[in-house]
Amino acid sequence: MNKAKIYPWIFAVVFVLIIVILSGVASAEEGNEMLWSHELDGDVTYVSISPNGNYIAAMTKRYTGYIYLFDNEGKMLWSYYYCRDIESPYGVAVSPDGYVAAVVAHSSSNWDYVSSYIYFF
Repeated sequence: MNKAKIYPWIFAVVFVLIIVILSGVASAEEGNEMLWSHELDGDVTYVSISPNGNYIAAMTKRYTGYIYLFDNEGKMLWSYYYCRDIESPYGVAVSPDGYVAAVVAHSSSNWDYVSSYIYFF
């Protein structure tokens, strides 16, 4: 077969593939819209999404020390203030049915002792 007849076909196939790929990328980018946002007190240090995507838990760092639970539409279901004097967050998790577990460490002001707390809601 003559190479001069093959090259236009290869060009056409590559061109069509590029157009298909680029249109798929544009569609994916269009689907990445922000669904909701919420302003929180303090710096968020941990976020967890339930396995089914129905709940989002967030935890702010010490001194502002809140744990929040949202539904997947952005409605705040509840918040809990966990901070006493010197506490540090270590993580938060949320179950498919909306239960929240959080771990916080508490230290005395002179660091004589450290204890940890697990909060379960």
